[in-house]
Amino acid sequence: MRAAVDGAGFLLPVGAGGVAAGATVWTVAQVWRTCDVGNGSANGAVLLLLLPVLWGVFAALWTAVLRAFGAGRRTGAVAAALCVSVGLAWALVSWIGVLDSSRTVIVALLPGCPTDRYSRAVQRYAR
Repeated sequence: MRAAVDGAGFLLPVGAGGVAAGATVWTVAQVWRTCDVGNGSANGAVLLLLLPVLWGVFAALWTAVLRAFGAGRRTGAVAAALCVSVGLAWALVSWIGVLDSSRTVIVALLPGCPTDRYSRAVQRYAR
């Protein structure tokens, strides 16, 4: 019985970490493509190298949260780990994906590319 619990304790963080890392890398790629950042092959190479690093970070995060909650509260641990993963993914997309000088996490909430928002704001206040 203990081996089954340990096996599930290994597969859940690794699987969830892979999904979270893949979603983060895909979102950064979409932001870069939308904002015409770099070129496709260079961006792909950077994201391909970034994927295993993020996978390890997210897997370690899931492992830490699941162990902090314990085996008895698996549902709460998964919910907490999911919330923390979403927050970390949001911060990473805001920091890596949106190449802006201010680099604030709130940038991900605003539509459009940073240069588009800046030029619209300048045009609005110049009148």
